[in-house]
Amino acid sequence: SHTVIRSLELFLNWVWNRLYAGVRLYNMDNLTKVAGDHEVIYVPCHRSHIDYLLLSFVVFRNGLVPPHIAAGINLNMPIVGTILRRGGAFFMRRSFRDNPLYATVFSEYLHTITVRGYSIEYFVEGGRSRSGRMLKPRTGMLAMTLRSFLRDARKPIAFVPVYVGYEKVIESGSYIGELHGKKKQKESVGGLMKSLSVLRSHFGQVHVNFGEPIKLVDFLDQHHTPWRSEDLAAGETPAWFKHVVNELGQEVVESINAAAVANPINLLSLALLASPKHTMDVAQLRQQLNLYIALLKQAPYSDSASIATDDASAIIQYGLDNEFLERIEHKLGDVVTTDEKTALQMAYVRNNSLHLFILPGLICSLVMNARSISMGTLQSMVHLLYPFLRNEYYLHWQDGDELSQAVRKTVDVLEKEQLVSREDDCLHGAPIHTHESDMLDHLGQTVMPSLERYYLTIRLLVQYGSGMLTADQLGELAHQTAQRLSLLYEFNSPEFFDKVVLKNFISQLYGTGLVTTDGAGALIFDEKLESLDDEARRILSPDISDAIQRVTRVTDIEHLSEPAHSAS
Repeated sequence: SHTVIRSLELFLNWVWNRLYAGVRLYNMDNLTKVAGDHEVIYVPCHRSHIDYLLLSFVVFRNGLVPPHIAAGINLNMPIVGTILRRGGAFFMRRSFRDNPLYATVFSEYLHTITVRGYSIEYFVEGGRSRSGRMLKPRTGMLAMTLRSFLRDARKPIAFVPVYVGYEKVIESGSYIGELHGKKKQKESVGGLMKSLSVLRSHFGQVHVNFGEPIKLVDFLDQHHTPWRSEDLAAGETPAWFKHVVNELGQEVVESINAAAVANPINLLSLALLASPKHTMDVAQLRQQLNLYIALLKQAPYSDSASIATDDASAIIQYGLDNEFLERIEHKLGDVVTTDEKTALQMAYVRNNSLHLFILPGLICSLVMNARSISMGTLQSMVHLLYPFLRNEYYLHWQDGDELSQAVRKTVDVLEKEQLVSREDDCLHGAPIHTHESDMLDHLGQTVMPSLERYYLTIRLLVQYGSGMLTADQLGELAHQTAQRLSLLYEFNSPEFFDKVVLKNFISQLYGTGLVTTDGAGALIFDEKLESLDDEARRILSPDISDAIQRVTRVTDIEHLSEPAHSAS
């Protein structure tokens, strides 16, 4: 309904001015260059209920027709559902499983929209991210879109990845509660009315970046050349179809991450949350921010990635002005800090763009613990750990020459910034007790929670032994143990013991062939996993390694789970 669209535009313009200090757009030309001759499928990340309202608003304001939006049926509330439907939403159930009639009707409905050339928007993550990081793609809608295109390819399709980055998320309080085990509150009109109190709050700026479009024809030519001769009109699913859909899902989420915007609160959070007591000397913080900016500019994560502000002093002032930081004056130099509640909110925002610094963080951690390391050994260690990090953070480099080149570019920046020095083919960390050594250590902390989770999970598996735990038992043990480690040693960000993150890592152990299962579903491994256990222990600092070994002793935690064979 044009009337509803126009009314929503006026209403939302008022809302955005109340909530935000501005909505900043990046790479709008990535959208406009395909909008004229392609059917556009918008595939944004999903961080907030604001996402779909904001994207439709931005698209409409820039002279394009707002998309039809696949929305969860939980939003089909009285009155609200009617408005959203006339604003472009069509509602769908969370799962089509065991309901083939519903799946068939919905698929045909989507096909009708597609062949008529209307733009569509859906979230490949399936739901909002509670941790702030990209979620594993759920490929149902992608499969329906691909199947529809193969049935009728009269108009080419372009997927446009969209990164939406907030400086403070409206739902952050409920997300933190859910990560700590609190039950998700069901959407309702009453809950919506209560949430109107947020209009009295301020949430900084919003950053919307349109990534490089994925043209479906080009994608199919690359991944399954004979697709033009395939006929899916009869509804059959060829052997190649599932693999191609999974590859498409992976490329979509990697492309969304490639379009990340490093905003001031991302960068402040990255620095502050890696410091003891979430407190830093102002001069030290400025140096750390300048390092991040240098990496983003001189060794950019991707062509689509952007940086909102490249002035470290302005970033610090922005954090103070918007009450993310508190300044404490001191005769020997001012320090900045933040309270525990704000720190948890900042952790969510940090996670939106954490992947931009995972590779530099890994390199710094390897140099930091070895102090001296050859480029060959560094490359070897990065390539060993990269598949796990790529799976967790949806990094876009291919494991091979592309990754090696990214490592070299990053090392060049670190050398220019004097965090490392090079002698022949050997890298040396900056001398200890220097500012450069502190920055090397600080950047290395970026990747440490992931390496700690990996080591903790592998250590549990090795401690119990091959054939003694199922994947579910290992996942629960890892969750409980990480939570205990968090309580004892102040790993206080809730995503450290997020079950989804741990489950994905265990799945990756399957994917790399490090574990298999026996007939009873128990995890089987050999000396390769034990070697990785040794390598991981050497990467971590002795204090952290010892802490993980203490908390993962079988005698301390055996009451949490029974071994697989004894349970059966």
